[in-house]
Amino acid sequence: MEMLPYFYRCGEVKVKILHVHNASSFSARLLEYTDVGGCPVPVPDEYLTVNMAVYSHYSEERNRYKLPKMIC
Repeated sequence: MEMLPYFYRCGEVKVKILHVHNASSFSARLLEYTDVGGCPVPVPDEYLTVNMAVYSHYSEERNRYKLPKMIC
């Protein structure tokens, strides 16, 4: 049996709710969790770095792919 990380089995997590899909489903970003000793461990936020890299890549016309128009 595969062991899950500590914070999946017990402890606390701090999340930021990003989107509520419906009454029982939401998307969230993990901000921090508590380790075995009970100390908070921040989770690095790479969202901004990834977002800027994607924006920079597609800002160049040659990196864009245009789909042909389809009539259904």
